[in-house]
Amino acid sequence: MEIDNMARADRFLYEISKIVHYEQRIRTLFYKKKFQERVSDSKPKIEAVLEASKELHRSKRLKRLLELILAFGNYMNRGARGNASGFHLASLNRIADTKSSINRNMTLLHYIIDTLEKKFKDVLKIEEDIHHVRQAAKVNLNELTKEIQSLKSGLQEVQKELEYHRSQPPQHGDKFVPVMKEFITTATYRFSELEDTFQEMKQRYDQVVKHFGEDPSHLQPDEFFAIFDTFLTSFNEARQDNETFRRKREDDEKRAKQDTEVFIV
Repeated sequence: MEIDNMARADRFLYEISKIVHYEQRIRTLFYKKKFQERVSDSKPKIEAVLEASKELHRSKRLKRLLELILAFGNYMNRGARGNASGFHLASLNRIADTKSSINRNMTLLHYIIDTLEKKFKDVLKIEEDIHHVRQAAKVNLNELTKEIQSLKSGLQEVQKELEYHRSQPPQHGDKFVPVMKEFITTATYRFSELEDTFQEMKQRYDQVVKHFGEDPSHLQPDEFFAIFDTFLTSFNEARQDNETFRRKREDDEKRAKQDTEVFIV
C-alpha cells in the first residue's frame, strides 16, 4: 500500500487528517488543559479587588484619618480655602510633599503621624484594615475582564463541540464525549462561581469609588488602589522617620545632659 511507503511523520499527519473536527478538538482539549490554571490565576485578582473595596468602605480607622487630614487642611487654608467638606483622593499623596517651613526634613505627614501617636494611636494600625489594597493595586481590570470573557466563550465552544460529537455515530475507542462531558459539568460550575464573584467585585468597586466621590468609569482599580498603596508606603516611611527623629533627639538630649554634668563637676 502507498501509505506503507510514507515517512513516519507523513503517516502521522495522514492518520490525524482522518479525525473528525481535528482542529476544533485540539482547541477544546487545550482549553480543558489550561482551564484550572486560568481560573486559579484570575480568582485571587478578583478577590483582591473585592476585599479591598469592602475594606476601604468599612474601615473606621481610615475614616478617622481622612477626617484628621481634612481638619489639618482646613486649618492650613483658613481664610483662603478653609472649611472644605472633603478633598479629592489625588490630594492624599501630596501630604508627604508638603514640607515644614521650619524644618525641611519634616512634612505634613510626619506631623499628622506625630498627632496620631499622641491622641489617636489606634489609627496607626490602619494597614490592618486595608491590607488587600496592595494586591488590588496590581490588578488590571481591562485584562481581567477580557480573560473572563475568553473563559466564557471558550466554555461555549467546548459545549458546541461536545454537542456536535454527540450527534455523530460513535467511533470505537474515542473517549472525547465522556471525557468532555465530565469536564463541561465541572467547568461550568467553577466558571459560574468565578463569574458571580467577578460581578460582585465590579459592583463593590463601583460603590467604594463613588463613596470617595470619584467616577468609577474614569478610574481603574489599579489607579484607585494605587493611591492608597502609595499612601501606606509613605505613611510607614514617615512613621519610621519620626522614630529616627525621636531617637536622635533623645541621644542629643542625653549627650547635652552628660556635657552639663561634666561641666558642673
